[in-house]
Amino acid sequence: MKTLPLLLLSLLTLSATAAESGVKRYLYLSTPDGAQTEGRSSEGILIFDIDNGHRFVRRITIPIFKEGLRGFVGNATTHAVYYTTTSRRMGCFDLESEKIVWDRTYDAGCDRACITPDGTKIYVPTGWWYRGDDSGFLVVDAKDGTLLKRIRVNVQAHNSLFVFDATVMPPKEKTHVDLSMGGHGWVTFSLDGRYAWAHTPDVIDVRTKKVVATLKDENGQPFASSKFIEVHLRNGKVVRVGDQFGLGRVHVAGNL
Repeated sequence: MKTLPLLLLSLLTLSATAAESGVKRYLYLSTPDGAQTEGRSSEGILIFDIDNGHRFVRRITIPIFKEGLRGFVGNATTHAVYYTTTSRRMGCFDLESEKIVWDRTYDAGCDRACITPDGTKIYVPTGWWYRGDDSGFLVVDAKDGTLLKRIRVNVQAHNSLFVFDATVMPPKEKTHVDLSMGGHGWVTFSLDGRYAWAHTPDVIDVRTKKVVATLKDENGQPFASSKFIEVHLRNGKVVRVGDQFGLGRVHVAGNL
């Protein structure tokens, strides 16, 4: 008879998790992607409901995005996303007020950025097209876009860091997933480790390696971008933000 109490406990745990204080999980994709033409839509941010089959929710129109997005990074502390564009522009968009807080241009251009966990500084590589002797990284104040410092990297250094799963040696390919369109290549994972999102409209189940949904815009057209981020809201307030890069995560329902 020990099975019944354990079953009840499991059901109670699942119920508590499902009712996690009204948290809503959304995928925010910015468009158009400055690195690919496939799957483009009009300029702005498209929001998809992760827990409702990745259905389209709405679009936030941002005209300056028409320049083409180079990067799209978020931070829960500042409840904002920071965008970079092909036209040497970087700015801050508040996820709660849905307004641009600041927007600046930088002579050396700005590519795909990263932000410190405390939300104070942004590290931005100069544009890949920039060939100056001072190419490298810009250190920017996330509060207002002030340039704090430049970190010079030797021109065309192409120093690289590679990280592999070394559970087997040499690392071995297990399988592959056929994507619905081409492009420059990108992947990131949902915070719970369940989904993988690429630079295509495909939503991939990490466990089964199958495409389980297709992202479509308000016109029902397949939509793609590699500039996206997961955002969790509770009562209109940002409580958690994912990462734009391909961080491996463990699915809460079990091992992958």
